[in-house]
Amino acid sequence: MSSGSGSDSARLQADLDGALFAAYEARAAVTAAQGSLPAGVTQDQLAICQRQINAMVVRLRSGYIPPQDRRASGMAQIALDHWNPDAPLTHAVVAAERQFLGLPASAAGSRTHARDIRNMVAPLVGYECTRVSIDSHAPPVVLSFLFGAPPFRIEISGAISLQQQDTTSDIAPGAEPTEFAPLLRLVGQLVTRAEGHYEGPLVLEFSNGDVLRIAEAAGEPWNFEDA
Repeated sequence: MSSGSGSDSARLQADLDGALFAAYEARAAVTAAQGSLPAGVTQDQLAICQRQINAMVVRLRSGYIPPQDRRASGMAQIALDHWNPDAPLTHAVVAAERQFLGLPASAAGSRTHARDIRNMVAPLVGYECTRVSIDSHAPPVVLSFLFGAPPFRIEISGAISLQQQDTTSDIAPGAEPTEFAPLLRLVGQLVTRAEGHYEGPLVLEFSNGDVLRIAEAAGEPWNFEDA
């Protein structure tokens, strides 16, 4: 790697870290306001901000930043139109959105330094698996985590290993739909550990002790996205 590309990666990492810190600051301010509403602030407005901040955090932790016109936005306008412009809550929300919108877009599928080193699925910890969808077409398996803000889904097309207490089920790509039946036991279970890096393996551990592993493979054996 040339020194130029190295400095670009370091600059991008610093920008991502700064935007993530601002998002966490805004989330803390919104959470505090939900417990004691400032004048002119409604719970509906705070809920909109909370959803946007959570979506921003997911993007920032993955290192993939979509083009600006596809990024979550709008909470700064709510704050500037309806809240005290000098309040710390307003400053935190506006600063978080501006930093997020000011980031350079990551090209889809590019292996950026930031995306490579970040655990993309870390936000899943504490989420409940609410649905396991099995299909004869691609992707053959979709795990849905719908009771959270924001909701997530994982599409799986690679080789699957499900380790249970006394047995392990190995399911190859292209297997018959009935062979995916052991995955149904994940419905209703909470994610207690989540590890998944860009172009790497995926490991999810659940509250019943089951461990789901998707091996690293060419292409995209799994895909993590907002539901």
